[in-house]
Amino acid sequence: MCLFCLAFCFVFAFIYMEPISISVLSMTIKQTLQRSLPSRFWLWGEINSMSVRGGHCYIDLVEKATGADTIVGRIRCNIWQWNWQKIEEKFRQATGRAIVAGITIQLLVQVEYHEVYSMSVSAWDVDPTYTLGAIQRRRLQIVESLRNRGLLQLNKQRTLPILLRRIAVISSDQAAGYTDFCHQLHNNSYGFAYTIHLYRSIMQGPQTEASMIAALNAVAQRATDYDAVVIIRGGGATSDLYAFDSKVIAEVCASMPLPVLTGIGHQRDESILDMVAHTSLKTPTAVAEFILGRTKSVADHLDSLSNTLARNVKLHLANADAELKNLAVRIPAAIALYIKEQSYVIEKTAQQLSSVVTTRVTSEKSTIANISTRLTASALQPVATQRLYVNNMILSLPRAVEVLIKNRKSHLQLLQTKVDLLDPRRLLQRGYSITTIDGKAVTDASVVAPGAVITTRLAKGGISSTVVEITND
Repeated sequence: MCLFCLAFCFVFAFIYMEPISISVLSMTIKQTLQRSLPSRFWLWGEINSMSVRGGHCYIDLVEKATGADTIVGRIRCNIWQWNWQKIEEKFRQATGRAIVAGITIQLLVQVEYHEVYSMSVSAWDVDPTYTLGAIQRRRLQIVESLRNRGLLQLNKQRTLPILLRRIAVISSDQAAGYTDFCHQLHNNSYGFAYTIHLYRSIMQGPQTEASMIAALNAVAQRATDYDAVVIIRGGGATSDLYAFDSKVIAEVCASMPLPVLTGIGHQRDESILDMVAHTSLKTPTAVAEFILGRTKSVADHLDSLSNTLARNVKLHLANADAELKNLAVRIPAAIALYIKEQSYVIEKTAQQLSSVVTTRVTSEKSTIANISTRLTASALQPVATQRLYVNNMILSLPRAVEVLIKNRKSHLQLLQTKVDLLDPRRLLQRGYSITTIDGKAVTDASVVAPGAVITTRLAKGGISSTVVEITND
């Protein structure tokens, strides 16, 4: 039957609503498709699902509305065994990943319509560059979305502790990278101790996203138990990295209450997860070295402070010892000078008293003489009495001066004795000691803490001690 006749029959039947046969309809559809489409053409779409059976691949291709997940078109595509291996290998070599559900792909297809088996779409070739472009476009869209929402820098704003000792690790327990990470931290040459808790996660394949999100959420619930969370994997194919470009994983990672460190084991490519992490390193070993380096810098700083403190303490003790020796020399000299000054004062006072007494005696004698002259004639007896009184006074004044001088000398000797008793050297020679801390004498045990370094000054030499126990008896 010629094409014109078929078309005429179909139009005539349509206009007059006359029924047509299945074969006529099928032939019309077939010939319409042959006229409307080239024998082979490029078709793009997202792989909604796929399966491989008997060496053949069956793909469900869909088209989704822009900016939404609504499916606006669907078609089933077959890749027969003789083409499937060739297409898959070509795609893997070009993109570094397998053909899996969820990617956008462009296939060279041929549409065939059979009157009995209906329409079929078969793929003959693949354009990997289209998929790479779609992946890159999708990646750029995700990065731009994260940047606009401030998520690229959110985790970087978390404070990374100087010491990372409690570490939550998200990885596969079978990954060589996890083993290397733990070995390097637990067997470091510095003797640093770390606590590592593993949160198991699938790190490649279609289940990676859900598994990692579950692990991140589990760590977030115990955020106060850790200093940081580390995400590591042990290398692998480049295609395995596509899971770490997940928008959902990036959002959860950016919002983590802990700083996130990544070492997903690839030297060339930076995943979106690396971009949102607080610190991105290339390998698990590099993450371990980063953590050890931070601990080592703190240990070096503490050693420096300890050495500086030791030097300052030694210098302070040396200065205190020199000061004690200086005081031991200066105190006797000061006492001798004080005694000399007091002796001079006493001698001066004695001279002044002698002069006063002499003057007073002379005055009294003159007075007595005058009185005697006036009273001789009228009162012999009172004169005699007064003369006796004056004589007694003359006799008693030198004795009073002598007693006063003796008392002053006794007082000076008492002061000398007290000074000698208070001399630190005498106290040390009697078995006593002087205990100091930071250059200050210790008189109360409550001001000293266990572990403190004290210095004990003896009559000969000194002792430095570390306090072990304190009693308050």
